[in-house]
Amino acid sequence: NGEIRAVMFNQTAEKYYDIFKEGQVYLIAKGTLKQANKQFSNIKNNHEITLDEHSIIQALQDDDSIPQVKYDLT
Repeated sequence: NGEIRAVMFNQTAEKYYDIFKEGQVYLIAKGTLKQANKQFSNIKNNHEITLDEHSIIQALQDDDSIPQVKYDLT
């Protein structure tokens, strides 16, 4: 699945709060890839990205070749 959780705290969360939109695709640089803490995540990906004040986030134009997120409500 193409979904991954981005984790941010304090000023970083405030800085990027208005940037992220559901269904949008992003280019992310200078984040840290870690093993996902399943206690705090319901996403099926085994990894998550931790972002800090040095991270770079860029929204990309819609691209039909990128599959849409599929929900599993079971």
